[in-house]
Amino acid sequence: MINIFITGGSGYLGSSIIYHLNKSGKYRLTSFSRSKPKAPLQNIKYICGDILNKKSLLSAMKGFEIVIHLAGGGGEGKCLSKPIENTQINLIGVNNIVEVAKYCGIKNIIFASSIYVYTSYANADLPIDEKMNRNPDSFYGTLKYLGEEIIKNSGLNFIIFRFSNIYGSINDIEMPMGAIGHFLKAIEKNENIRIFGKGRNIIDYVHIKDVIKVFELTLNEKFKNKFYNIAGNEPISLRDLAKLIIEIANQVGVRYKKNIKYLELSDKNFSDLWLSIKKVKNDLGWSPKINLKTGVKNHIDHIINNSQK
Repeated sequence: MINIFITGGSGYLGSSIIYHLNKSGKYRLTSFSRSKPKAPLQNIKYICGDILNKKSLLSAMKGFEIVIHLAGGGGEGKCLSKPIENTQINLIGVNNIVEVAKYCGIKNIIFASSIYVYTSYANADLPIDEKMNRNPDSFYGTLKYLGEEIIKNSGLNFIIFRFSNIYGSINDIEMPMGAIGHFLKAIEKNENIRIFGKGRNIIDYVHIKDVIKVFELTLNEKFKNKFYNIAGNEPISLRDLAKLIIEIANQVGVRYKKNIKYLELSDKNFSDLWLSIKKVKNDLGWSPKINLKTGVKNHIDHIINNSQK
């Protein structure tokens, strides 16, 4: 069995990865997070700790072959809500993980980065590939960019994933509130879907099950210091996304009676942004299997089933 140490194991991405890898029976998994998940799994060792506490990491990280570092996600809104804390987590925390991994003889690390290390609002040639210069213009993107630099210069063997917007459910694990989450919540409450501007900017989404698959593929590969874009390869405008979600909701009997409400804001504040996945497809044979329509329908079905429990 491969021994894997997962930071942020109680979050959305971490819990989803642990749930899937645990079912395979091929890995011995340890979750290191500030809190335990709502529904802890058998066979998983859960350690409550803080990546800012190096002593806590030193006592926890011995005997592993791979670190999957997921702590420090959450996007722009979460980072701006507690800027000092999130700066510490994404910089000091990453550096602590690297130093303790090297001290404990761990040689391999997978780091969860973001599409926003490239840019967020500036015009760019699309789709963006891994050769594009990173030029983040958001707080979250800058923190992930600096985290990548720490990993890249650490001396560890690394794989860095730059994710587009992740969505979807697995085993009742709650999805974070990105655009899809906000739209679905509005439909659930029968409220207007709100979009800033005219919703013409095009972005990309990738389903959590496809994300999990690329992690699993990576665990079976040699770590060759690679950067990979991970995306759904199905870019869509926000207004078309909202219309798609409403259409699917009505098809499954939700009977949504409200409308899309466009809030006044210049579309110049937003730009199109999606990723090329050619490199990960060539290197690892990965491509997304769940299209957006199927993924959204599955998630709406999941919400309906949970409401009936």
